[in-house]
Amino acid sequence: EPDKAIPYALKGIKADPKKAGPHLMLSLAYNRLGKWDESIESADKVLALDPTRCRACYLKGESLSQKEKFEEAIKNINQGLSLTFDENNRIDRDFCYVYGYLARANVYEKQNKLNDAIADYEKAIALIHHYGFLNFYQEQAKQKLTELKKK
Repeated sequence: EPDKAIPYALKGIKADPKKAGPHLMLSLAYNRLGKWDESIESADKVLALDPTRCRACYLKGESLSQKEKFEEAIKNINQGLSLTFDENNRIDRDFCYVYGYLARANVYEKQNKLNDAIADYEKAIALIHHYGFLNFYQEQAKQKLTELKKK
């Protein structure tokens, strides 16, 4: 429940304002509550502390998309997709790519750029994973892709 996460995130920020994690938790909670400006502000703090946090790029992009700032949203999502990862850190890399493609596809869909949305859903599906938690995102992409191809 995102509203319950906010006090924990704020407590973490108060304990150590230079840690990106609590700011990221706060951005996610605000995003889930539809508090777009607050989510963007928290994501900006995350990126100021740790510019390699792809999830902050995506949360900012999702929030900007909800505010219908589509080009800025795509720019932020692309920033997350452009990050490089250590080959030993495949979980973060795979998660970032799947989540990033889904986030960008959602923005493209809102812009009615259906071919671009389809391409990103297909990229998310094409990634091979061995992690159960990523299967949820791939299934989400498959469902959206099926819906778009019917249009």
